[in-house]
Amino acid sequence: MTVCPDKSVWHPWVRLLDWSNRHGKALAVRLRGGIHPKHLIPDGDAYEWYLAPLRPDWAVLDVGCGTGRHTLRVQERCRLAMGVDRDPSILWRSPHLRVWDFARRGLPYPSATFDAALCLDVIEHMDDRPALLAEIRRVLKPGGLLFISAPNRETTWRRRLRAAGLDSRSDPDHRVEYTRHEFVGELYAAGFALADAVRPTTLDTPWAGLQDALGACWLPLYAWLHRRRREAVGQSTAESTGFRAVAAKVDKR
Repeated sequence: MTVCPDKSVWHPWVRLLDWSNRHGKALAVRLRGGIHPKHLIPDGDAYEWYLAPLRPDWAVLDVGCGTGRHTLRVQERCRLAMGVDRDPSILWRSPHLRVWDFARRGLPYPSATFDAALCLDVIEHMDDRPALLAEIRRVLKPGGLLFISAPNRETTWRRRLRAAGLDSRSDPDHRVEYTRHEFVGELYAAGFALADAVRPTTLDTPWAGLQDALGACWLPLYAWLHRRRREAVGQSTAESTGFRAVAAKVDKR
C-alpha cells in the first residue's frame, strides 16, 4: 500500500514563504522611494511589449496610466497619447495625463476617438470590469486594438497558497485574478477578439519577494534575476504570473 505524504506538513513553510514574499515586495518599494524595482531596470520589449505594433499616425489611450510612464513612451512613437488615472498622487505633470475616476464616470472622450488603448495591470483592480471594457470599446475606432494584461491565479504557487488556507492574490487590492480561459472569455464577452496569442509575463515563484528586496539594494542583480525569470517561463502561460494579450474591437452581432 502506498502511503501519501501529509500535505499539511508543508503549510508552515508555505506560510513562511508567503510572509517573506509579501514583506519583501513592500520593503523593495520602500527602499526605492515608492517605486517597484521592476520600473527602474532596462527591460526593452519585455516591459514595453505593446510598442512594436503601434503606428506613427495613431492616437492611443492609456487607461489606468499610473505615473504615466507608458503614456510618455507611446507619445514618442505615435501622434497622440493620452493617459487617465484615478490617483492624482502618482501622476506626473503633463498635459497628456489626466486625473479621472473612470470607474464611476466612464472615459472622458467621444466614441471612436482612439486607434489603440492600453490597460496594463488595471482590470484586476476594478469591481465592474465589463463596464470598463465596454467604455474602452466605445472610445476605440472600428478594429481598434486593446493591449491588456492581467494576473494568473492558477500557477503551482497560487494553488499551494490556497491549499494552505492563504490568500493567493498577488496583490490584496485585486478584485479578481484569472485563468487563461476566464481572461480570454471576458474579452470576447466585451466585444473583442484576440489579434495574437496570449503571452506569458514572467515565472511565478515564492521567492519573488526576496528577489525584490535584494534587487532594490542592487539593481543589476534584480535585472539579472528578472531576465532569468522571463527566460524560464518560455512561451507557456501555465506558470506565468500573468497574461498579456492584444485584442481587436469587433462588431457585436
